[in-house]
Amino acid sequence: MWVGLQKYNVIAVAVFIGIIIIAHLSANGSYSWKTNTVSELAAQGYERKWIMQIGFVLFGLILIFGIIYKINYKQLTMKTITINLPEEVELDKVKMI
Repeated sequence: MWVGLQKYNVIAVAVFIGIIIIAHLSANGSYSWKTNTVSELAAQGYERKWIMQIGFVLFGLILIFGIIYKINYKQLTMKTITINLPEEVELDKVKMI
């Protein structure tokens, strides 16, 4: 298993923080991290909104793919349980759940 996918949540947050820093550094003079929200970096009136919009999309995609991978990996690695039944038990009367 690829080790990076085990830490998909950490990777998603690290990518998101990196994008926030890049978007903040490329912001025009009207944006202030003290008074404006991070979402305002992706606002329609902001000329470099695509940077933060890509950040939001990447954050979501990394989480989605990580969760899907984790669910599928758990299903693939489930162990088979062997049950030894006494010989007198009739298998057609055993209810499988």
